[in-house]
Amino acid sequence: RAVDLDYDDPIHPNFEATTESYHRAFMIALEHAKKTDPNNKIHVIVASHNEKTVEFALKTYLSIADV
Repeated sequence: RAVDLDYDDPIHPNFEATTESYHRAFMIALEHAKKTDPNNKIHVIVASHNEKTVEFALKTYLSIADV
């Protein structure tokens, strides 16, 4: 369908690319939340069954949050 509509295929070619994209999206959401809320109250939900992604999210959050 993407080819028919002349845009890039939104499906990632493999698991690693999907994980990398999810991590980038998480970082963007976290950075936006931190900039947006001057009281440093960050509300971001990580919905993943991937244990490494959950660990990445927690480690990243703790590295930038004032907890």
